[in-house]
Amino acid sequence: TGRELLEQIAAEKNTHVDDNALDLACRLGLEPHLDKRFEQMSTGTRRKVFLTAAALGDPAVIIADGPSNGLDTQARAALAEQFQIWSQDRVVLFASYDAELLEACGAEIINIAELPISHHLAHPDTKRRFHELVCASGQIDHLTSIQAKPARDKDILRVHTAEHLENMKRVSALPTGGDTGDGITTMGNGGLEIAMLSAGGAIEMVKKVVSREVSNGYALVNPPGHHAPRAGAMGFCIFNNTSVAAAYAREELGLDRVAILDWDVHHGNGTQDIWWNDPSVLTISLHQHLCFPANSGFTTERGEGEGLGYNLNIPLPPGGGNAAYLYAMEKVVLPALRAYKPQLIIVGSGFDASMMDPLARMMVTASGFRQMARQVIDCAEEVCEGRIAFVQEGGYSPHYLPFCGQAVIEELTGVRTLADPYAEFLGGMGGDTLLDAERTCVDDAAALLSGLR
Repeated sequence: TGRELLEQIAAEKNTHVDDNALDLACRLGLEPHLDKRFEQMSTGTRRKVFLTAAALGDPAVIIADGPSNGLDTQARAALAEQFQIWSQDRVVLFASYDAELLEACGAEIINIAELPISHHLAHPDTKRRFHELVCASGQIDHLTSIQAKPARDKDILRVHTAEHLENMKRVSALPTGGDTGDGITTMGNGGLEIAMLSAGGAIEMVKKVVSREVSNGYALVNPPGHHAPRAGAMGFCIFNNTSVAAAYAREELGLDRVAILDWDVHHGNGTQDIWWNDPSVLTISLHQHLCFPANSGFTTERGEGEGLGYNLNIPLPPGGGNAAYLYAMEKVVLPALRAYKPQLIIVGSGFDASMMDPLARMMVTASGFRQMARQVIDCAEEVCEGRIAFVQEGGYSPHYLPFCGQAVIEELTGVRTLADPYAEFLGGMGGDTLLDAERTCVDDAAALLSGLR
């Protein structure tokens, strides 16, 4: 029984079940259950037994791992009270995701572990793991670290409305943040600072590349940006980072022609919206057809007015792998860049077209991303003296995204440091075969290149 177990634990500690322990059991709501067999108790009741056992023998240090898991409201309140009592004359250390418990017991929070990445697909841990792999592989030794600086209001206002910026400031100032407007894109309290750093990181990378302080670059920033249109936030994107950087390059670095290649698996609708009427920025989106947003990303969406023909969409059917993407690069992307002759190429580098990504149904591997990166880097050497900057977009596979990103970084530095451990397994899945439907989609997009200049 619970009572017998407490007596056994007390005996092992050379003590007994005293009044203090029984009082805690009573406050936890355990007393009516003490004479039940332990194996027949619920998980929460068993936890009350062990919490009571922690008080036996008057320990100088109490360490509790997830102490409130499975407890009812009465027990959680009693536990918070007990922690406050214990902490007056002994060390109490516990790990918990229970924010209410932390607040109720007045704990001094040294560190709160990151929530598991499964809690939200856009959790930054996925991108953080990319950075950690770059470091662990030794690739970091071949890179120049560039500190992101917050974008200024005027940088944002080149591509977004004043109403959108003011709304983001308002949401960011709320005690718990809130929805930014589309129902799925949320911002926490103070989140504006992070979004401004993300856009500013893209600017800093472009500045260094254009000035030739670095040969090329990769801005590993979060949140992403390509879904954010001129007048709002959308699809986990607050500000359109690549567009902010492109506009900065035009206005402050004196460039006349910039190209944005977006190979994130979802349509770059926000980038398309911002440059719809403007031929000074060529926008190319290579994406899974109708994956996100709904009814967006057709080949017929080509721009309007002076911008007609300067927006290219290459929608691929679900299941497209390395072969389909490389065919699209060969037939549409590279010819478009050569015809346009930009002074700078910005790549919206999303890795959610990978075979292991949960938010799409494509089959690109790290090898595919490596080959695409090599092609566009070589094209940049040909058309704009190598001026190319990659900016992180989406990607939601915490296990595979780092290896896709590492492959691109290796092409930028020219140094191989790490083999893809998934290569053999994923290589036999069929993504290296070009299907007729994929060929047709690419050819349809290629037919629209004739007017590009």
